[in-house]
Amino acid sequence: MLERVAVDYCARAGRVEKDMELERLYRQLQRRPDGRDANPLFGYLQAAARLYMSIRDVSSAELEAVAGRLARSAGHYTDGPSSTNYHRFVSDLIA
Repeated sequence: MLERVAVDYCARAGRVEKDMELERLYRQLQRRPDGRDANPLFGYLQAAARLYMSIRDVSSAELEAVAGRLARSAGHYTDGPSSTNYHRFVSDLIA
């Protein structure tokens, strides 16, 4: 659900977030789910996390674990500062 929100946001905003930025946003969601971030995508990720937690019995520890796994996944696909491999992989996966 979080990955779909990220991909949909990028499509609607008309820009693809870099792998490193997605990794950073997922880490931010993991560490500070109620925090703030300058990137508007973070607000969408927070909303998706809240929705997910409201429809499933998910603890905050489980949400932190999911966000951590997503951050590691985004980091795994990073080839450098301009890499968008993770976005491309997730887009192909959910299409």
